[in-house]
Amino acid sequence: MAGALLEDRTALILCKLPPSRILSDRNERSARSLRPAERRAGLVSFNLEGIHPHDVAQILDMQGVAIRAGHHCCQPLMQKLGVAATNRASFYLYTVQEEIDQFVDGLATVRKVFA
Repeated sequence: MAGALLEDRTALILCKLPPSRILSDRNERSARSLRPAERRAGLVSFNLEGIHPHDVAQILDMQGVAIRAGHHCCQPLMQKLGVAATNRASFYLYTVQEEIDQFVDGLATVRKVFA
């Protein structure tokens, strides 16, 4: 459940960093999930418009932030969503707010590099 709460916080931040797209059951405007916290996995899949997910992951890695990028072994879903790949940030009991802040700062760096 703690992971889902951090997921909520991160999704809200991502919604304020346009142009980005959150790929989930969330309402795009409010970032609220349609499922209760105990039914979620504590992750956010997203894309930054115009920036390939592998580029996002590489720059975040240089900032000390680890995320996953790619098709995550679900190519049929990627085809349905109309994307080649996504970024995925995961959260669990051990994730702290400072790590989310570092993630957000890293996204700002990604935007600067590709501006």
